[in-house]
Amino acid sequence: MLLCYACRTIKPEAPKIAETEIPIAPEPTSFVDIPITVELLKHYNEAEKSVPVEYSGKDEPCQGIRYKYYFKRSPFQIAGNGNQINLKFQGEYSIDLTYCATCAFGTCIVPKISVSCGIGEALRKMNIGYSSTINISNDYSIKSSTSLTQLEPINKCRVSFLNIDATDRLIEYVRNELNAAGKEVDKNITAYNLKSEVEKLWKSTTSSFKIGDFGFLNINPEAISMSNLNINGSSLKLSVGIAAKPVIKAENIKNNPKPLPLLSTYKPANGFNVFVDLQTSYDSLSKYLTTQFSGKTILIKKRKFTATNFKMYGVGNHKIGIAVDFIGSRKGTVYFTGTPTYNHKNHELSFPDLTFDLKTKDILLKLAKWLFNDKIIQAVRNNATYNLTGFLNDTKKRLNGEINRDLGDGISSKGEVTDLDIAEIYPRKSSILLRAFSKGKLEIKIN
Repeated sequence: MLLCYACRTIKPEAPKIAETEIPIAPEPTSFVDIPITVELLKHYNEAEKSVPVEYSGKDEPCQGIRYKYYFKRSPFQIAGNGNQINLKFQGEYSIDLTYCATCAFGTCIVPKISVSCGIGEALRKMNIGYSSTINISNDYSIKSSTSLTQLEPINKCRVSFLNIDATDRLIEYVRNELNAAGKEVDKNITAYNLKSEVEKLWKSTTSSFKIGDFGFLNINPEAISMSNLNINGSSLKLSVGIAAKPVIKAENIKNNPKPLPLLSTYKPANGFNVFVDLQTSYDSLSKYLTTQFSGKTILIKKRKFTATNFKMYGVGNHKIGIAVDFIGSRKGTVYFTGTPTYNHKNHELSFPDLTFDLKTKDILLKLAKWLFNDKIIQAVRNNATYNLTGFLNDTKKRLNGEINRDLGDGISSKGEVTDLDIAEIYPRKSSILLRAFSKGKLEIKIN
């Protein structure tokens, strides 16, 4: 102490750094709402291929009405609403009727009466429609129930002298065939392996992604849910809700893959809420503070204090330390400690309780009491204020560039971070961890 006094150099002992880091609270659960579009047209095309285009049949008893018919359909027209898909097509038909009043020994013994529709003339027409109601079970299986909802003749075939409506007879003949076609549609729709598509998405969320120079994004999913279906045309739209603890960390922490859970109850989240752990180095903060303060002289009763260099570091217990080298009426190093505080309104990081460390205070009171002055404390506080607006805007811009990507396996993501702000601050030994809270929208498309 006497030696330091003799050489007029102030060199107090640095604040003791805590051996253990302050514990960081676990990431809170976030809810990511991901709209998904699945194109069903190719699956209905497969269903259509399995449904016959033409039907024919006949019934030729010796006595009574004999008939032969031919029926063909046009391609499906698909229109969806809610969880229902409506399939419409037009049927064209011909029917040949013969009537025998009396038969003997397997032969008609009276003149037969014959009449036909659609033979030697344009085929008669009717409109036909199906309705498919689609639901998803909690094991991801698709339940489809297709029923025949419309059989509407456009131009009927009526045989007046037999008092027979040939079109109604035809409808009776082909109804079973058409009902069988509806079951074939159900068979093809339920064969769509939705679970495998969701497993791809789930697998991608359990993997880590490199996010530029920020580090690695770990979504850490915990549960998954699905909204009600909304079918528009041939596109199936739904939202997948993922309860997760997403975080971006500097290091790549590999998690063990989690099996796809059963579907839970869906709760709309309107986009995503993600906590992002951002590391800010003390070196960059120190350089900024040195640039802001270096060379400025504070006069205290005609004595000079000029800071030349600042070094910031973590000391534990939620506090940071700042070593300030100075020259002037005396020279040496003094130490400050303070607690980082964030102002959400102006996006400023500051240390409002920053003051001389106790060991520095003791030395100053003994060797240079004039240095223990509020002017110096206030000047360091004022300059140790960091406006993070540019940092947050730049971070948001780079995150937006990273979340629009091809995820592989026919899955792509498109989204936007709309809001990003600091939620918590953790001063660590080597850097300050800024836990940011981000909001945005994300869409997933499965091709």
